[in-house]
Amino acid sequence: MYKSRFDKWGFSKNNSKREVVTMLQVQRQRNALGKRTTFQRNGREIAIDAYLKRKGISQYDLAEPGIAESLPEHLRCVTPPPETPLVIQAGGALSLQELVLQTTRDLAWNPYCPSDFPLVTPSTAYRGDPLRCAITDITNADWLFSVGHYDRGGVMCEQGFKWLHLMVTKPSIYGLLHLLLFHLDAYNKGIIKEVWRYLAAYSATIKADGPLARLFQGISKFISTHDFDEYWNLIFECTERLLLIDEQSSGLPEATIARLYPIIFIPRAHQYKEGPYRRLQNRCDWKRLTQGTKPRIPEEEAIYEASELLISGGQSAFQGERVFELANSLLEKTKKFAYNVDFFIFIGYKALAHYYRADFKAGDPPDSPKHLLSTHYLNEVCKLFENKWDPDLGYFMGDFEKLETWYREAGDTLKADETHIRFRNALDLIPQQWERVHQVVP
Repeated sequence: MYKSRFDKWGFSKNNSKREVVTMLQVQRQRNALGKRTTFQRNGREIAIDAYLKRKGISQYDLAEPGIAESLPEHLRCVTPPPETPLVIQAGGALSLQELVLQTTRDLAWNPYCPSDFPLVTPSTAYRGDPLRCAITDITNADWLFSVGHYDRGGVMCEQGFKWLHLMVTKPSIYGLLHLLLFHLDAYNKGIIKEVWRYLAAYSATIKADGPLARLFQGISKFISTHDFDEYWNLIFECTERLLLIDEQSSGLPEATIARLYPIIFIPRAHQYKEGPYRRLQNRCDWKRLTQGTKPRIPEEEAIYEASELLISGGQSAFQGERVFELANSLLEKTKKFAYNVDFFIFIGYKALAHYYRADFKAGDPPDSPKHLLSTHYLNEVCKLFENKWDPDLGYFMGDFEKLETWYREAGDTLKADETHIRFRNALDLIPQQWERVHQVVP
């Protein structure tokens, strides 16, 4: 009785073979046009696959040539809504490198300075970012652990982690590169793992969703399932990939990558693998930073010269007359500035020290002019840091060790021992209780 009523009203509850054949023909025609297809009977989606499975047949068993017949009135052909994009399950090296590129594209549109400022200016503005301070404090902690000062290293580490969440809540492309570079230099595997685990957990806790959060979670998982050399190679490849991005094809603002160059030359007390790091630095082309707005005031000129000295000097092992001219010009300019210029003086003296050291060979006499001049300028660098502690200039400490090495190379054991004592005294000046204060709410 019910079936006869259904037939009379044109209502069909179940699929018939003829209807399925027609639906498959329509589906194939729409597939050829690149259209996704579903069918509905009386407002409910039809499960064609379930029908085929129940009958024990395949689509090919019902394939018929020709144009599809018109569907019965009780059947509707529907284009379903787009599928939700699949989230990259970051875990493999290639997917993590892709997340670095996606994150870079997202962060590149949040500059520190207007576009009409010289290209070297944003990296200088980054020095005042609490995120930069956090990464610097963790870098100092890693180095202090390596020289056996665990209590002071713990204090530094605590201060760094207190503000590290800014990498999630207020990220920047400069902070991302700085974070990657820290991991290329770090010795302490415990700190390395904890940084990624903290960032991954913080992202998950605040339900952050995006390439950056997935990058943190992916790297945290990667480092827990791979050996350290594989992890280090991954971070290096991600960093190198970032520096090789083509701005035009990637939709980045012009000169995005050039603005990052000074970050790669941030001085460090030590480097885990100097060779690959040098390769990153050699990716930088100083000429790209000379484009755009030129320096307009003495302060901008000093930043400009310091950046050129770091980049071009670093790539040439601080050799050539240009290095000599830049170093002396920078040191002369700093005499006219009323604010703290230790960073500029450090760059100038360090460049001159390496400039004069180039021709010195181990075994040359202590009274060699090259030795005397190189140790003089490196000693001036050490004096900047002696008898005081500045957490933002912790990399000065590594120059005590270098100065000691240079004295020993010349056979000057007395001065080498004196320098070692100065180094240990400088370490003792680092406070065991210390808190960094910022103007923003953590």
